[in-house]
Amino acid sequence: MKKILQILAIAVITSNSLSAQWVTDSVSMGPGYTSNIFYAFGNGIQKTSSSSNWHIALSMNALDSASVFANQKGSQADFVKVYNIHKPISDWANVTLADTMANDLLYNGDDGWYQGAFNQIPNPSTFNYGWGTYNISSHKIQGDSIFIVRAGSNFYKFAVDSLNPLTYDWNIRVQKFDLIGMTQFYTISKSSGYSDRMFAYFNLDSAQAYDREPAINTWDMQFITYPTFVPAGPNSSYRGVTGALTNRGTKVAQAQNLDVDAAMNDYQGGTPSWLAGWENNAYSTIGYDWKSFNLGTFSYDILDSLSYFVTAKNDSAYQLQFLEFPGGTTGNIKFRYRQIGFPVAVNDIEIFAKPSLYPNPAKNSVNVLFNASVNTPGTLRITDMTGKVVYQRNKNVRTGLNAWTLNTSAFPAGHYILSLSNGDAAVHQKMTINK
Repeated sequence: MKKILQILAIAVITSNSLSAQWVTDSVSMGPGYTSNIFYAFGNGIQKTSSSSNWHIALSMNALDSASVFANQKGSQADFVKVYNIHKPISDWANVTLADTMANDLLYNGDDGWYQGAFNQIPNPSTFNYGWGTYNISSHKIQGDSIFIVRAGSNFYKFAVDSLNPLTYDWNIRVQKFDLIGMTQFYTISKSSGYSDRMFAYFNLDSAQAYDREPAINTWDMQFITYPTFVPAGPNSSYRGVTGALTNRGTKVAQAQNLDVDAAMNDYQGGTPSWLAGWENNAYSTIGYDWKSFNLGTFSYDILDSLSYFVTAKNDSAYQLQFLEFPGGTTGNIKFRYRQIGFPVAVNDIEIFAKPSLYPNPAKNSVNVLFNASVNTPGTLRITDMTGKVVYQRNKNVRTGLNAWTLNTSAFPAGHYILSLSNGDAAVHQKMTINK
């Protein structure tokens, strides 16, 4: 479920790309990176939001699964710390601050928007989302894990009780470790102003939900401080880094160690062509490492042989290059971009997430679980390894989480490919039958 099919339809080159004019622009995250900036190519800043008015973000997008992020900006001291205390919700009344001792700290991932800190608990079940497990009877994701969250100087018990993946109603519980110690229950719903947002944001101290984003189709990248594992020998650790994360559906290819004009020539069909890298790159492909800190000058160096090719929400593509970064004293970032000289018709088809199959290997039946972004007629097809179709059914796909049970008792033992399509997009998953 964690990889999303995205299809690019590339039009014919119609003009000389190098004749396109560079547009120079800049954003300011403020001293100490106090703001997050949502930016669109060709349209500039879409929204500026405080980087510190939230602690937890809840996904409002079926294609991001059931992700729950923590606000892990700045240094470790600024991180919202998420402790996996290895206790079920049934132990809620027995949790104490001592449970933070020698327990795992969880961090947001930097591959995709499905990798929130609260999703990072390993589990062999494909129906498990870290904080909870999909219940095939109720068609809800039921919470099963307690976390301790440190937000500033305050500590909280936190758990997701349930998520309805059709309506995106989140039910959470919170209890502050203080003299009062009352458990509070909250419902945060997609219908409450988040229908075209990626996330709803929640502040544990104020117990308020925030709308911090512009509409999902109006921005391409977010300038933000986020956590990543920085390899640095004995000092390797998770750190807050400052850079750009791309919106869902905004694809990026990175051209390294090449003059920007040479990279453009390669982009247009040379060897290698940067188009090949677009589909599977992480949302942190632009990321933070277009700059490096120079201890000699105590300033940042910008790599002038690095550029990015970006497909934007306005159905155009751009080459992006960073120019200046003075650091946290101002939080300013200067860059330039130019529209690629041929229009790119981007069919940004994000209809199906890759299905999860359980059990797999299967015997008499298999559950097929996947998210979809639209209601659409679909075709479920199973082929053997020779390409022969052994099963095919037309089924209605609904927005949100879909769970189908397939009878496999008549299938011979062996390996198969399960495919889900609707004429515009298709996803595939390997399936094994054991007898």
